[in-house]
Amino acid sequence: MTLEAFLKEWVLLRSAGIRPRTVESYESLIRLHIGPAIGDRKLTKLKSRHIAAMLKSIVDDGHARTAQLCYALLRAAFRSAVVDRRIERSPIEAVKRPKHRTKRGKAWSMAQTRAYVAAIHGHKHQLAWLLAVGMGLRRGEICGLRWSDVDLRARVIHVHNQRVRLADGRLIDQPPKSDAGTRDLPMPKPIYEAFRRAFQWGDGYVVPITPSALDAAHRTLLRRLDLPYIRLHDLRHTMATNAVRNGAAIRVLADVLGHSDPAVTARFYTHTDAEMMIDTVDAAALAMV
Repeated sequence: MTLEAFLKEWVLLRSAGIRPRTVESYESLIRLHIGPAIGDRKLTKLKSRHIAAMLKSIVDDGHARTAQLCYALLRAAFRSAVVDRRIERSPIEAVKRPKHRTKRGKAWSMAQTRAYVAAIHGHKHQLAWLLAVGMGLRRGEICGLRWSDVDLRARVIHVHNQRVRLADGRLIDQPPKSDAGTRDLPMPKPIYEAFRRAFQWGDGYVVPITPSALDAAHRTLLRRLDLPYIRLHDLRHTMATNAVRNGAAIRVLADVLGHSDPAVTARFYTHTDAEMMIDTVDAAALAMV
């Protein structure tokens, strides 16, 4: 059996238990990268050097993250092959995982956040952007939120769904990325008031817009505002950073953001600025007086 045939079989057997978008990702990696490079090699004859050469080629083309994903897919598939006794040992165990530096997001200052919130007041997508900059929801979670998920009496938003676009163009609803993504979030007063004014009975979407269209609306809005450009996803970074500025605990912030690992929250979603550094050294200086 060739490597490509084995991988396609492996994905097919796993497809019932994983997300459609994950299945698409696996199939894409096999079709575009692994298959053309080493897919015709016999599974039992595949060597570490073949895998290493393929990954190096992908990295050299400027796609280090793709190389990491290929590495992870092959590692999981080969583990299954060893368990099923198709191969004696995994050829990828002797291959180093490709390095990739995750691009850090950006965050606005408190003053810039206030200016943004004032600017979006009354906008047709105000609720969407408040959910991002005020509660840290992901783009897909915002677009997947329904009015039935909004409990005004308890002042809670139930996050348990997201809308995603598949490679074939279909727009589907699915659960959040991990168990930690399913969460109940209390609404701060400004967001509660905005939702109370706009509340609708029924099961319709709070923001009836596709994720890509919401991205485009965000870019259009920022072109007319006197604010540094940040991505829609960076509103989530801004929320996290503002929370830390005002004393939030990382462990609790991770739960709010839907992160299973607080280290991810601390490393990628909070950003320091000069004012925060001054406050920190001033706090340390209290021990000197």
